[in-house]
Amino acid sequence: MRLGAECAAALCALALSVGGARADGRAPVAFAYRSFWPEFGAMAQFRDAGVDTVCIFAANTDNSLGKPYCTYPPVWRWFGKYDFGSLDKQYDDVLAVNSNKTPGVSTIARDGWTAVYAGSYDALTPQALRRAAVGAGVTIYCEDAVPVFANERLVAVHMAEGGEKTVTLPKACREVRELFTGRVVPVVEKKFRYTFASPDTALFELVK
Repeated sequence: MRLGAECAAALCALALSVGGARADGRAPVAFAYRSFWPEFGAMAQFRDAGVDTVCIFAANTDNSLGKPYCTYPPVWRWFGKYDFGSLDKQYDDVLAVNSNKTPGVSTIARDGWTAVYAGSYDALTPQALRRAAVGAGVTIYCEDAVPVFANERLVAVHMAEGGEKTVTLPKACREVRELFTGRVVPVVEKKFRYTFASPDTALFELVK
């Protein structure tokens, strides 16, 4: 699809009505359109209208007629062989047209899921990922930034520096049993406290 000036302007006007909560309190401007070609003119018009280009489609194969989907070389070359340099070139070209990335990390609640947008890899700090997870309703097992491995029956926690810690579970149970020591700890409102050594790894079994 090639966008003319009038069409792009109409799309920009429609895009201005689409939005949700953003980290800085302003409504984000978001719009999706499909094109296999580098529509730099349309991207520039979106940029001038305040619309950030946050994702592009990297065509990875030729079409059924043996013709390339876009002017960039395919990313997928054969089974297990990829040309990510072609993908990087597309990102570089888009950022050259629209470098006005939304600062920090923004989250937008969708129908049954949460969209998370980061303007850069550096913005995806552990703290930012944690905030996004909390906002999406993910259970944070421990307030400390420590390795946690869990399934429906077991929870393993590793602590480099010990002490008494609170562990939060995603579902209610009567107690947990630490399998290395055999110690049983009561659970109250899906939480229990446990004293870790320094360093320490504990493996808890959930007892209903």
